Amino acid sequence: MAILIKHREDGIVQKHAEDGCPDHLKQCYYGINTIPAHEVLFKFLEERLIGKEFENREAIKEVLLIWPEFVLGQNFIPVKEFTTLVLEDNRGGKIVFPNTHGGPYVVATIHTKK
Repeated sequence: MAILIKHREDGIVQKHAEDGCPDHLKQCYYGINTIPAHEVLFKFLEERLIGKEFENREAIKEVLLIWPEFVLGQNFIPVKEFTTLVLEDNRGGKIVFPNTHGGPYVVATIHTKK
């Protein structure tokens, strides 16, 4: 069975990528770090993961290893919370930024194609 990746259900990454940063937030942590990280993340997810079929979780993990190089290619230098993407099997198969202030931050979910 193939494995598919889907965006997180609340659509926050897509919303930030599409809407950008409101003017009143541009000078705070959220506007300087979070929204730009979501914009780059959305591009990465769309180009590398969403809509693609993977044979196993190891293939997904290999793609996630490209994240740091991809980010630099987008002329974005993330804060440490956004430097690593991992597949967390113990959370039901989710792709996360593992070390954010509030714990792992889910960016996408894993689904088995039947």
